Amino acid sequence: MALEAILRNAPDRRTGALLAFLGMLGISTDSLFIRLADTDGFDITFWVGVFSALVLFGLIIIVRKRSPVTIIRSGGWPLWLAGALQAASTCVFVLAVTKTSVSNVVVWVWLFFSEAPTFTTVAGGVPIVAAVLWGTWQPSTT
Repeated sequence: MALEAILRNAPDRRTGALLAFLGMLGISTDSLFIRLADTDGFDITFWVGVFSALVLFGLIIIVRKRSPVTIIRSGGWPLWLAGALQAASTCVFVLAVTKTSVSNVVVWVWLFFSEAPTFTTVAGGVPIVAAVLWGTWQPSTT
């Protein structure tokens, strides 16, 4: 009910900024939480799927005022294809983060999809990499 009131009463620009911020917050912290969860990648994938389905069903009920079953039945093959691709994407991402470092995942996405980072991404990442390298190569004080 609160989300519906926010979406109905807020101007479009503010609503878009709020949703973008919440999406960024969720996406930027997922790798951290995956690494902190001391469990198998498939367990994490399962629970991500369960909670994603619950949230999506809740949003369908709130926003569309329809049953999720009705939406699924009327969605046809495009909905099933999108669901299968999302499931595969989540599974591969979670397994990649649990089996490698997060930076390796980003590099593989860059190489595999030929999606070069923007200047802003590089400009933000270079100081971070430099700080990590500087901190790594400092002599031990012990």
